[in-house]
Amino acid sequence: MARVTIARSPEDDLAHARAKRDRLLAASDWTQQPDNRLTAEQRAAWAEVREAWRGRIDDIKAGVTPRPWATPPRF
Repeated sequence: MARVTIARSPEDDLAHARAKRDRLLAASDWTQQPDNRLTAEQRAAWAEVREAWRGRIDDIKAGVTPRPWATPPRF
């Protein structure tokens, strides 16, 4: 069975990426709270990943190939 691919508009791509970014950030908000049990290095690693997720939106808005979705750190 052939798979059908439907092209999305740039606006749809941006909306889709924003929705995914928002889900990822919401699910990882706890990593930036001062009362979590992460070390300073672990918190910094999460902060870097969260910034990369935000940067993907900047890439799309700038019209450049977006960086891949950053993988959350595993500890």
